[in-house]
Amino acid sequence: MRAHRSFGPCSAIALCVTLSHAAALDPSKAHTFVVGSSPALAACAQMDASASRRSPSLLPTHPIVSGAVRLGRGIRQAPASDSSGNLLIALDDGRLSEIDQQGHSKWSTAADAEIVSAPIIASNGSRIIVTQNGEVHAFDEHGLTRCRHTLPSVDTQRETLAIPTPAGGVLLANNAHLLVLNADCELERDAHTTDRVVSILASPRALIAVLADGSVLRAAAIGGFERIARLGGKFEGAALRDGELLALADRHTLVSLDLASRTRRTLAVESGLTLRGSPLLLLDGGTLLVTDDELLSVRDRDGRETARIPLAVGNRTLQRPRAPVLIVDARGTVLSVQPGQPPISVSSDGKLTPIEAATCGEPFPPVPLGAGRVAIACRSGQLFYLAEKAP
Repeated sequence: MRAHRSFGPCSAIALCVTLSHAAALDPSKAHTFVVGSSPALAACAQMDASASRRSPSLLPTHPIVSGAVRLGRGIRQAPASDSSGNLLIALDDGRLSEIDQQGHSKWSTAADAEIVSAPIIASNGSRIIVTQNGEVHAFDEHGLTRCRHTLPSVDTQRETLAIPTPAGGVLLANNAHLLVLNADCELERDAHTTDRVVSILASPRALIAVLADGSVLRAAAIGGFERIARLGGKFEGAALRDGELLALADRHTLVSLDLASRTRRTLAVESGLTLRGSPLLLLDGGTLLVTDDELLSVRDRDGRETARIPLAVGNRTLQRPRAPVLIVDARGTVLSVQPGQPPISVSSDGKLTPIEAATCGEPFPPVPLGAGRVAIACRSGQLFYLAEKAP
């Protein structure tokens, strides 16, 4: 069915996982959490530490390509953007660069090795990356080194997930390894898990990791991480919504976990649909789910479907093998990208607008720049800037 309505604006036994402490950490002392979120527009690859994929600034409703820039090198990881709309980009030659909204380089610094994590912007403004030699580097807003630290036993051949923590540091996941560093790059937690970490999340009250087997881990008051629930099934990702974890089990079931009560609920079962990735969070508490048939399923807060939108323009559909990557804004406007296909803007009433001039082979998630502007970065080093079409 076509959408004709707006979807914006909008009990488990705790089990400690194996862990080892950094020598500088006194395990007899409780860890202090300083409340504060990153001021960035896109603090990490998943937009924010809740993995909402909801842009803090509005997306263009009638987007056009307002500019295009080709960098001298390819782009290695998904970019971030600061509060002024400057892009933080990891290049494939091991340099970290900050690019302004006109595509000009503000600064560029060499990291001494290939960058293996998407850059993040911490709550204290630090620009943080992980390199192939197993080091964390933190830079200030001018590209000057704030601190660095060599990580223990990191497999740099595997993906490293990174999100900012409320205390100005970073939470990292490397296969089945969790690490927390503070704002001074000092190791605070070092834990090994029983399965691969597929999602890391943070709120002012909790640091959370979700494993592929459905185990949910939470940072303990003292020490490492403890298991607080088993969701059951296989998982690819998760998101945090007001103290509640949302995830897709076995690609057919939308489940929630209340982190305070540790109560699991099944919100929706779609045996006839294959759901992909993790939910996008709408401002009104609803979610967006993407299906294997390239449909956008709009859900209310309790998981009931309220609209279904085909992600197609005319006879053209988004092609596999890679799922589209989407972001959404407060009023429900969606921007979708996929390899080799034009980006698609989806209005809150379900109208689709392709952006043919911004097609690229391997796009990263769209990055908000503020004031109705968005950047789409391609692995080739091409940058497309989107803006609102003049009336």
